[in-house]
Amino acid sequence: MLKTAQAIKACTRAAMLAVTGLTLAGGFACAQSTAQPPALPSPAINYITTVNGSQVTFRLYAPNASSVAVSYGNVGLGITPPITPMTKDSTGTWSLTANLAPNMYEYFFNVDGFRSIDTGAPLQKPSRQVSTSLLLVPGSLLDDTHNIPHGQTREVTYYSAALNKERHMLVYTPPGYDASLNRYPVLYFYHGGGDTIESWAKEGRGPEILDNLLALHLVKPMLLVMPDTQTDEPLLEAAGLASDAVSQNAATADAELIKDIVPYVDSNFRTIANGNSRAISGLSLGGIQSLVSGLGHLGTFNWIISLSGGPMDGFTSTVLDNGLKRAALANRTLREFVVTAGASGDIAYQNTVNFQQKLQSLGFRDQAFFPTGYAHEFNFWRTAFALYTPTLFR
Repeated sequence: MLKTAQAIKACTRAAMLAVTGLTLAGGFACAQSTAQPPALPSPAINYITTVNGSQVTFRLYAPNASSVAVSYGNVGLGITPPITPMTKDSTGTWSLTANLAPNMYEYFFNVDGFRSIDTGAPLQKPSRQVSTSLLLVPGSLLDDTHNIPHGQTREVTYYSAALNKERHMLVYTPPGYDASLNRYPVLYFYHGGGDTIESWAKEGRGPEILDNLLALHLVKPMLLVMPDTQTDEPLLEAAGLASDAVSQNAATADAELIKDIVPYVDSNFRTIANGNSRAISGLSLGGIQSLVSGLGHLGTFNWIISLSGGPMDGFTSTVLDNGLKRAALANRTLREFVVTAGASGDIAYQNTVNFQQKLQSLGFRDQAFFPTGYAHEFNFWRTAFALYTPTLFR
């Protein structure tokens, strides 16, 4: 009787919270199942994915599964890595060992036909719908374990007047920023559709790449600003990144960048506030944004690098159209203008080629690169970032 009364009181409290607009995370279970999940084996090393040098052992504890496989490599639009079956041991742990070159990899499990992230992994892909896990095989510019000076990545909350709401962005400051009085150039970098402000920091490894290039004296110290590319998430998700949704997003993101983000960064960080010390870049949806805002505001950004960002058919932008009418000004003011996409399966390849040809026909002097062996993938965008950042602000 006492347990029944306690349960009634608990459900009453949950109902009161719901009335006042508060909810308990995950809902409140007034009736609980007696079924329990299988206990995890111990120690943890026996059932989690591990990286030992170049050797990666994928593990998943699933004693009741009849088949488990893993897909690892580059995952993205138009890219699905091969499915490799895993082997089950006597404890119910499935495993597979592979030797991988230094890089960051995405992976996910197929459990009896159900796609699952690695719930025991410390790194998950930052995205609006998390569907893959991440692992880092050491030995490249992506590492964060070198005994070198490291910068800081700060999460900033600001009010966006353009969107009439609070927004968030990440700002990387180079080593020694807080202890110095120096002013720095700024690289604005926009993530892709479906990603988050953490995508370029965690999966793109932008801060680690800059730290390592700085230690090698290959880049100038700079701020790296990583805003949220998506300004109307429900619209983009419902439309599946259709051209009308991307067009509207580009317009609102551009207004936010010029009215809110750039002024905020210049007011709250020690920047060199002129076009020669501002660069804009991005990948995929962010690559489109770099073209819109870069060409649409010549003199605000004198460095433009668009990665896999050729606008799709049906895309419209008054801001970009105005910029495309000013080839002579662009050729005078832009210190660098790069348009690039992977030539081996990048879904934005043909759109990017078409846009670059349009630029040429209008008289723009840009640099176009379409390397083979790359598709619409972070491995391409990280490589491009490491190659072009040393050229900035020289």
